[in-house]
Amino acid sequence: ETGVHGGRESAPNMSHLVVLVHGLHGTSKDLSYLARKLERESKDVIVLCSRRNEGRQKTIEGVAAGGARLVNEIKDFVSTCPGLTSISFVGNSLGGIFSRYAIGMLDDIFQTLTPRVFLTIVSPHLGVKRFTFLHIPQSCHTLSPLIFGQTGRDLSLLDGSESIMMKLTDLESSFMKNLSKFRLRVALANETGDFMVPLQTAAFFSSNLTHSRVQEPSHSRFVTSVISHKPTPAPAFSNRMLLEDVMAARLNTLPWLKVVVTFPYTTNWFLPLSHNRICALSRNCVLEWLFRDGQEVMDFAAELVISDDERRAAL
Repeated sequence: ETGVHGGRESAPNMSHLVVLVHGLHGTSKDLSYLARKLERESKDVIVLCSRRNEGRQKTIEGVAAGGARLVNEIKDFVSTCPGLTSISFVGNSLGGIFSRYAIGMLDDIFQTLTPRVFLTIVSPHLGVKRFTFLHIPQSCHTLSPLIFGQTGRDLSLLDGSESIMMKLTDLESSFMKNLSKFRLRVALANETGDFMVPLQTAAFFSSNLTHSRVQEPSHSRFVTSVISHKPTPAPAFSNRMLLEDVMAARLNTLPWLKVVVTFPYTTNWFLPLSHNRICALSRNCVLEWLFRDGQEVMDFAAELVISDDERRAAL
């Protein structure tokens, strides 16, 4: 079943489809605040809050399975909205990885809809094997499929160079070619306090990148850095290279806007809750209140998604 936030029906003037994709064990309501914000700020936008991967079981069946369900959901929805002309994605956590898979399977959609903005919120772009809030022995990652199924296997890179995460960064693949078609690519990351997806995998920083800071006129008080990364050539693959370094280098062959967010530990009650706070998790009224500080960050994200600022689109 497909979900459109707030019951807003498609109208002829709604030309920009924004697909919101939840993360592990998530629901279509997780990004409700962002959905409402997008619809309030733009009459052109219609929001699709993905529902095909709702529930614990579906999100642990692997990146390919989750991405394929998302593809079918988007195609079904687009077939009911003939006035659409452009499409954007916002993927929260694992939803960003599902979205990266899905765009590689949407060649036919991109023939009719212009890819506009691809934005991820604390997504584990480099997997989780080397990036954990607390140190976990490498041997323990082999147990991740027991808890998180095929998704755990995918994110722990247990299949080595044949991992789906590596395939998503293959420069000759449709995954990367279609990612390059978006006018703007954005990665939001928490600097501290993210128990699930630390900064290094969410923003895939690398020391050899060329970047510059850009001043955004209306960013949240919690947005501490807005960095424009210029594309850099990917080094030749070597078996001696860490898989995470290869994936980061390949992703960074494209220009990205990388947004670093910092929530004071006092805001998180001294707990590592930034992962849910940054997206203003809105699954229910209690969580929406608890993580309300993230609404400022989502306001900033909404501005990026709907802005027609040519300077941003050229980044």
